[in-house]
Amino acid sequence: MKKECVKYFKNNRGFDRAFKLMLQKWRKYGRAAGSIVISKPSKEEREAFRGFFGGSFTDEEIKFKMQDFEKTLGEIKYSDISLEELLEEYFSCKLQTNKRLKEIKYTKKRKFLDRLYREAENSDHSGASWMKALITEKKYGYNLLMGEYEKSEEKIYDFVKHTLNALKYLNSCETKEVRLAVLGAEITANPHYFDRNTVSGRLLIWALSYIKGKTECRNAEEILELYYLSGIKPDDISSTVALYGISMLSEKGPHPGYEEFIRNKESYLVTMSNLNKIKKADCIGKKVFIFENQTVFSHMCEVLKDLPVSMMCTSGQLRTAALIVIDMLCASGCTLYYSGDIDPEGLGIADKLLSRSEGNIVPWRFTKKDYEKSISNETISQTSLKKLDGLTDSKLINLGDEIKRIKLAGYQEMLMNDMAEEVRRLM
Repeated sequence: MKKECVKYFKNNRGFDRAFKLMLQKWRKYGRAAGSIVISKPSKEEREAFRGFFGGSFTDEEIKFKMQDFEKTLGEIKYSDISLEELLEEYFSCKLQTNKRLKEIKYTKKRKFLDRLYREAENSDHSGASWMKALITEKKYGYNLLMGEYEKSEEKIYDFVKHTLNALKYLNSCETKEVRLAVLGAEITANPHYFDRNTVSGRLLIWALSYIKGKTECRNAEEILELYYLSGIKPDDISSTVALYGISMLSEKGPHPGYEEFIRNKESYLVTMSNLNKIKKADCIGKKVFIFENQTVFSHMCEVLKDLPVSMMCTSGQLRTAALIVIDMLCASGCTLYYSGDIDPEGLGIADKLLSRSEGNIVPWRFTKKDYEKSISNETISQTSLKKLDGLTDSKLINLGDEIKRIKLAGYQEMLMNDMAEEVRRLM
């Protein structure tokens, strides 16, 4: 009789909406309570309820109480089945209240996270620390994990286990540097396992970000820098830096290719791939002038050919290749003079660079007088101006306040002659 009852309601499509709404009400109250409202009912729905309840149902909506439906169910030939049993058979599930379902879901997730933490405890300190922070603070990859957890618990468990093993491998790697593909092959036999566009690759980036005390990496350059800091050699030649008069040294001494560029007084590009065998960067005079703008850099290479000057061009945002060379130059005791556009983005780059080294890097041509000389008619948007609130260097903060007041961008090209004169004076 129970199967016949369920078959009756399932075969009549006019009851489809009503049963879905009754399931929602039952999960809310845990019993036959509340009213069901079917707005703009179809002809099929009107006929279905006319046959069940009687009456015409000619209004703009069909409305009935759950208790009345259960009562009517007991008055027809299916009196031996309760509404609860009917709903369970109809949806092939055990009825639970929303509260209970939430409790079950929470308990299951809690057990899963505990399982992950136990796995982390068997890893090294950095892995355990990352997993503890991920679980307790719900950051550092937590949303990524939970999003994948809804799809497959076991798959996400494997992601975590392999990421923890990767962290352990990086900490114990004797060569100190390993390619990303080699890391994937060593841990999982799949060289593409930690590719940055995969879930496992993004999880590794989150783990490394936490360990290195960084916020979320939002672009390719930030990820490359993170790999570099973590001892991972990315298979990437897209990150480049333009140099002039800077010697690049391998274990065998000055690189002959770059030395030839220096002798010919020519600029040259260095990629991440080129930097794999470079151990040191240095220059005559221990002074390096860094330009954000390519046009300015090219002009300086032309007008300063008569000097043994050393220069670098970052081409806007600081790329990883540039940061590696900058770190090498600082380690060699060089003083780096950095100049860029006088706008929120330019000051942001300068601020980031100054935080990398105490004393070796100097903000250059970032004064209010320079701003007055370089000022343009280009209005800075409010969104861009808000970036100035994140500056940490006191000199840049003062300049940032002036930019907020005037709201116009200053460009490096307007200072080229002044910079050329100052380079001559400093050299």
